Amino acid sequence: MSLIEKTEAVVLRSMPYRETSKNCYILYAPVWKLSTIVKGARRPLGRYGSSLEPMSHDLIVIYKKETRELQTLTNATGSVSSRACMRILPRCLAGLGMIEITAMVAHDEEENAGLFSLLVNCLSAADAATKTRPCVILF
Repeated sequence: MSLIEKTEAVVLRSMPYRETSKNCYILYAPVWKLSTIVKGARRPLGRYGSSLEPMSHDLIVIYKKETRELQTLTNATGSVSSRACMRILPRCLAGLGMIEITAMVAHDEEENAGLFSLLVNCLSAADAATKTRPCVILF
């Protein structure tokens, strides 16, 4: 059985898949962690832009088929990935830490009420933070 869903999502992880596609792990309402394929996402002048980068909060359309483990994401719009989190290093590290913890806690295809809204609120709080401490990176 096939199902087309339009919902909100936060991108947890994104990586190249073949020549022009991306494999994205997303957390979407009602709080499911899902692995998706986004065809054509790596093409120059593609329609997705930065909406498939980690920490981006998007409105997505997923084509789900129960027999597949890798679902198809067909549209992603409304990204707020131009967050201050992405431009200021301490905020970026905090946001990526939140994403990583969420990816470890959430189980594939398992409903977990409250986790999605908690992640979105935490990312918004990191984005709105006015104080940042100096960050030292040791190599």
